[in-house]
Amino acid sequence: MDFAKIKSLFAMRLRSRGYPGKWIKSVFSEVSYTEMRPRALLPRPPLTEEQRANRLFVLKLTWNPVWEAVDFGPIWRTLRDAFEETGLASSSDRILASFKKPECLGDRLNGINRKTLVSYQAQVV
Repeated sequence: MDFAKIKSLFAMRLRSRGYPGKWIKSVFSEVSYTEMRPRALLPRPPLTEEQRANRLFVLKLTWNPVWEAVDFGPIWRTLRDAFEETGLASSSDRILASFKKPECLGDRLNGINRKTLVSYQAQVV
């Protein structure tokens, strides 16, 4: 995919999540593909020992109300042990769990309706 298409898809997704259109335009006006491309293509230097020692693993999870009764301590310890055993992480690495709200049927219908209205308005104009 080209940059313009990805940029417009990302802007549409932000808009469908409720971000104001003016804010999205101002944020995207700060990014220039022609300016950023040479910097983005530079090879990254390898991580230093200090950077390797302080890595953060972010787990993106969907919240389930059943989990309110679950003690996550043993789960995190088992996960950390598995990471260390496979060599993916060290004991100094941190694990952060990010829980998002589960999507309900109303959320899905609102998203579908919003896309329908946007495409209809684009055809009318």
